[in-house]
Amino acid sequence: MDPLFLFDAAVGLALVAAIILAAVRPPSLPSTPKWVAWLLVATLPAVVVGRLLFPGPEAAFQVAFILGVVGFALGAVLMLSADDEADDDWHIGDIEPPPWWPDFERDFEDYARRHSRPRVGA
Repeated sequence: MDPLFLFDAAVGLALVAAIILAAVRPPSLPSTPKWVAWLLVATLPAVVVGRLLFPGPEAAFQVAFILGVVGFALGAVLMLSADDEADDDWHIGDIEPPPWWPDFERDFEDYARRHSRPRVGA
């Protein structure tokens, strides 16, 4: 088996691991412009398309591939780890029920008790 293939596969697995790690960790990085993150993510597809359209030396492609993977990983980490202020309300424990919720819950439970059907076999 080609050693470059094994190296590329290892780099690809490291990329997937970095994305998963960024997705499961709580937001910790300052928010960056979305276009910067998308530009970084676009580096890997651009390298692959460039390789298909303009075949050239294998060594140059390997360097471009590694840079594309690093760019893709950085972009994904920036997107997934950004502490967006707009999403602050959705962190676990941050949301309080609206003031009308207890009344709604009480009325719904009363309704459910009045309209419940007896269970079969009970």
